[in-house]
Amino acid sequence: MFNIVCVKVGTKYKSNDVNRLYRMVDLNMELPFNFYCFTDDEEGLLLPIKKKRVYDLSLDSYWWKMTIFDKTMWDNNEPTLYLDLDVIIQNDITQLFGLVNSELLRIGYIGTDDLITKHENELGLKYMAEVNSSVMLFHPQDMHFIYKKFIKDATYNMEEYFGMDRYLTAIHPYDMTHFKYWQDWYSAWKAYPASHKEKKSPWQTMQTSDGEVLIMMIPDASICIMNAPTTVSSKQEWEVFDQVFSFYYK
Repeated sequence: MFNIVCVKVGTKYKSNDVNRLYRMVDLNMELPFNFYCFTDDEEGLLLPIKKKRVYDLSLDSYWWKMTIFDKTMWDNNEPTLYLDLDVIIQNDITQLFGLVNSELLRIGYIGTDDLITKHENELGLKYMAEVNSSVMLFHPQDMHFIYKKFIKDATYNMEEYFGMDRYLTAIHPYDMTHFKYWQDWYSAWKAYPASHKEKKSPWQTMQTSDGEVLIMMIPDASICIMNAPTTVSSKQEWEVFDQVFSFYYK
């Protein structure tokens, strides 16, 4: 048996977002799996979803993802795929489980280029984020050391690293291996701005109520991560999100 896990804590995402992700997994997974949701609110979640209530911790927003590495939350150590609630599963994800490594966390690698570095420096950020934690593959109990190190001084870590991706890049560079970008996963927006296209990048125009936006769609990749840049408004982001996800609401 394999595990799929997501995290819904706070009010940013709703039960329907979890249910949608479950449906995407169910349509694109050939192996038997348990679907877990680590949450502070179980209301409205579909019955097949296994609910895990998170502890009362002083964590902010995306830092709640760290709880997936807490071995006390798990009753097994089976291969586990973590997914953010704003990812799109485009194709079969079964083959991803063949990439699991009991000693390393497999995660999306984004690296840094001159544009990213310039943007991060303008924001005054001390650390670069070279990975994207929207998709992670691991054996949960074997990764407890990540949670243990973080939670030992969680307040400092949240203030110092300004994001889980920066924290993992800085503290655990040798504890990670990577998914293949543009094959296992890709980012529809954030990888490159529209003015900095890679050759053969399949950019598409999508209409929103506030004008057109460019997104990159790679149909053969397993997972698409929807991370909009600052030039895209929250309203535009959610309109695109709903257009792409509309099939899974039916």
